[in-house]
Amino acid sequence: MAKGMRVKLNYHVSHDPDTGAEVTRLTPRRSTCHRNYFYQKCFFNDGSHLLFAGRV
Repeated sequence: MAKGMRVKLNYHVSHDPDTGAEVTRLTPRRSTCHRNYFYQKCFFNDGSHLLFAGRV
């Protein structure tokens, strides 16, 4: 997978058995994904996109 390549991900929605809260998994179970380092912004200024790296 080349740097900058975009992959369409299928979300998985479930509910936490203890609280009933809805939980949305953004990444496939078979992939390894990483968020940005803690002091780097991972959201666009308008909140429309989330940036992360992954290996499928």
